[in-house]
Amino acid sequence: MMMSNTQTTNFDGLRNGQVIKRRLNWLEDRLYWIGELNRADLTRRFGISPQQASADIAMYQSLAPPNIDYDRSRKLYKKGEKFAPLFEKDLAEWLRGNGDEEPGLRAIKMVSIDPGRRGITPRSVQILSSAYHLKTPLSILYHSRKDDEPTKRIICPHTIVETNLRWHVRSWDANRRQFVDLIPSRIVEASVTSDAEWVSEDSDTAWNSLTEIVLVPSSRFSEKQRHAVQLDYGMVDGRIVLEVREALVYYQLSAMHLVEAIRAHEGDPKDHNIGIAVGNWRDLRRFVSENVDGLK
Repeated sequence: MMMSNTQTTNFDGLRNGQVIKRRLNWLEDRLYWIGELNRADLTRRFGISPQQASADIAMYQSLAPPNIDYDRSRKLYKKGEKFAPLFEKDLAEWLRGNGDEEPGLRAIKMVSIDPGRRGITPRSVQILSSAYHLKTPLSILYHSRKDDEPTKRIICPHTIVETNLRWHVRSWDANRRQFVDLIPSRIVEASVTSDAEWVSEDSDTAWNSLTEIVLVPSSRFSEKQRHAVQLDYGMVDGRIVLEVREALVYYQLSAMHLVEAIRAHEGDPKDHNIGIAVGNWRDLRRFVSENVDGLK
């Protein structure tokens, strides 16, 4: 939640400044996403007095006059025609927060589909977080899908990654002398060790290098369908560019069902076609070769 750089009000210098800032952000979100609010919305949401709600609205009006208009016939405030947000907007975050509002304040609902993602336990997070904080390698027993029995490894974990299907932890593997992606649920045992030096993420070239995924409408769609796809994804000049860490390219493409499209169909998916194709598929083939799935 950040104020626009054009704003000079110093909330940190105000008594209860951060509390006021949260209320103004909520007020603005109400205008931005729903289009209107009244004073009672603020009093109900934050348990403040009508006088304080009026003061908050007046402060917001002073900060952004074009953003808020008063509708005298309906006795409520509306989104201004020249609305320019003071606070950053995140539609997924707002939808989740809106779902937690009391019924009288809740707008449209959002539900999520559980993809049956492989889990991660609190204990795993504790161990991995502590190792990273203390910069102490872990000795683990890891049950790879390629091995019949768990094998011992020494790792230096630096990032837990959440994908649509699973969690994994990006780590230096001292045995293989490379950075790998490990599934936390396959760690059978873990303990700190002094048998190896800590290797930080600064040495993880694939993690620290960025590459582009250029998405374009699928050529398998009609002209009208391709136009709709451009609108769906907010494409500019018929494309949208995602900047992704090289270590995460496979997972980004997999989440969009585009791995096989690059491997076998010149970037344009034959199955699971949701309307998008990969324009720079040749540049990305090295990230999705048959022997690459990211996990070790």
